[in-house]
Amino acid sequence: LFRVTLHFSILQLLLYKILKYNNCIMSSIQLSSVIERLESVVGRLESLSAVSAAGESGPTAAVVEEFDSLVKQSLAQFLQASGEIGGEVSEQAMLLGATFQITREIVAVASRCSKPSDKELQQLLKPLGEKVSEVEDFRNVRRGSKMINHLASLAESCAGLGWVSISPAPSPFVKEMLDAATFYLNRILKQFKGVDEKHVHWVKSYIGLLTDLQGYIKANHTTGLSWNREGSPAKAIPSGGAPAPPPLAPPPIASAVPAAGSGGGVAERAALFSDLNNGGSVTKGLKKVTPDMQTHKILISELLLW
Repeated sequence: LFRVTLHFSILQLLLYKILKYNNCIMSSIQLSSVIERLESVVGRLESLSAVSAAGESGPTAAVVEEFDSLVKQSLAQFLQASGEIGGEVSEQAMLLGATFQITREIVAVASRCSKPSDKELQQLLKPLGEKVSEVEDFRNVRRGSKMINHLASLAESCAGLGWVSISPAPSPFVKEMLDAATFYLNRILKQFKGVDEKHVHWVKSYIGLLTDLQGYIKANHTTGLSWNREGSPAKAIPSGGAPAPPPLAPPPIASAVPAAGSGGGVAERAALFSDLNNGGSVTKGLKKVTPDMQTHKILISELLLW
């Protein structure tokens, strides 16, 4: 069900690009009709998926259903906003969507299984750490991009999806990652507010996505990822599902310099993802945000009231 929903969001994005690049002009009514037809098809696929899932593994846990709801609404809106900008922004957003998919699979495993040994937990979290690194590497090899602030926003905050390894306060950790991105989100607002509102909408949708993720975690995983004590020990996530994007080349040494407001250098960031891949706490090595670094909150507060 999650994959169908995520793929539909991506399908909407691809449809937008096809219409744009082929200079095909459609009225809003015609486009809405196409989207409604696509939603009808996906609705039937979701029904079949639900029946299949019930036959194989029983009803979906409430925590998984709520995560799926987050994907249908907040993530879908963000992917759509990214598609409207297109180019590198859309490509990196696709990677983030795949990261949410892996997180969803981890939540689903935890809802069925008891907490595994440290070694098995390491294997369970490894795909997540690798995908988070891909989102960051996407920025590292494109530091000359005109959309660098968009790319940096996601690169600096995507580690928030490592909340599944955080205890006892995973929700505040996501908030810290959003704060790490706000420096770049502010730059986008200063550059595009009153000039190109789709970028302002992009910022607003991303803040909404991470804010909704915080709410989901606070409601369902208050002190850490919720495991099923009566289930069998969890195993690593099986391979399969949507094909992964092609691997990215490593960032050139000359451009691998700490970005302003990033809160850490290359070595520190590498250690952070190493902890995630090893099933450890991703909060190790992170620096505290000092009051003098929090002036960014002014513009973001204005945006939330806007």
